[in-house]
Amino acid sequence: MRSSCKKYLAVAMSGISLAAGAQSALAVEINDKLSIYGYGHQAYLRASDNAYLEADKKGDLSYGALALVFAATLDDKTKVWASLHNTLERTLIDWVYVNRQMSAGLSLRAGQVKLPLGLYNEIRDIKYLHLSTLAPALYQEATRIADEAYRGIGLNYNHDIGVGSLSWDGYVGQIVNLEVVSGMAGEKMRRLVGGRVTYSTPVDGLRFMVSAYDGKVEKMGGLEDGRRTWIVSADYKANNLDLKAEYAPMKFFGMKSKTYYAQAGYTLAEKWTPFARYDYVTTDSTQSDVPSFYQKTASLGVGYRFSDNIGFRLENHWSRGYALPVASGEIVAGAGKNNWNMFAASINFIF
Repeated sequence: MRSSCKKYLAVAMSGISLAAGAQSALAVEINDKLSIYGYGHQAYLRASDNAYLEADKKGDLSYGALALVFAATLDDKTKVWASLHNTLERTLIDWVYVNRQMSAGLSLRAGQVKLPLGLYNEIRDIKYLHLSTLAPALYQEATRIADEAYRGIGLNYNHDIGVGSLSWDGYVGQIVNLEVVSGMAGEKMRRLVGGRVTYSTPVDGLRFMVSAYDGKVEKMGGLEDGRRTWIVSADYKANNLDLKAEYAPMKFFGMKSKTYYAQAGYTLAEKWTPFARYDYVTTDSTQSDVPSFYQKTASLGVGYRFSDNIGFRLENHWSRGYALPVASGEIVAGAGKNNWNMFAASINFIF
């Protein structure tokens, strides 16, 4: 084990100890104006043939994070939210924004804000709230579909419609903290505009979403093009059953890609949650039959909750095609193995 992994593991275990001591309390109240929340995860990943997420046949312990979230109340209608996010590679301010409640159903956000996109994007780093250690391909950085945050201004409006309720999100600004992946160095997001509509049905736990965004991107050398996508989402979570499915096509610099997944989990005895998922992704629709540009993954795993704060997961992902390792720059197109798998074991916590 590398020394850096040992150091990070020690930090993660300190956070786990803090979470365990907190029992079911999910926040530290400094006073009536300031609260601190926290979450984190530490995972072991091993890939059988193709290197991905820095893991290979030897395994890797660098897939982890520790975060603190600060909530400061300025007045009865205004809050400031901020998140400090730490990994082995870097420590950064993940997001920081002001939230102003304009009316009973309307709120305004300004600053660096989590991107309201699909089912997972606002909680993509909080592994405790997921079924699996590895998020669906749609939310993995290599697909380039779901960036984490934007810098700008956004509105949220909620209202009842008699047969359920609607939530409207709209935002304009600029993507921040773009990850540099193979072939994308030197790009800059000029603008971004997008929105999301969520319909919560009269059926308890059932909701549907449509998300979309359009952006203008400049690459090194002055070349500009649009980057746009839309996502259709379905989600049911009630009676110990968790069902999710999403579909997302994207067009970026003339190249079309798409991804979709279906996922199911069921909680037994309030502790054990076995789950299954199928993912499909193609990073170039014109070459969707070439293993370097498509990936089909079947996943099985089980999660166990030690308490209201700490969970553990074991899972395996069997893949055909290796589009994600190529897109992340860890495998050269044409040089990977068509059939491969990735094993993951993780501990996650929240307080």
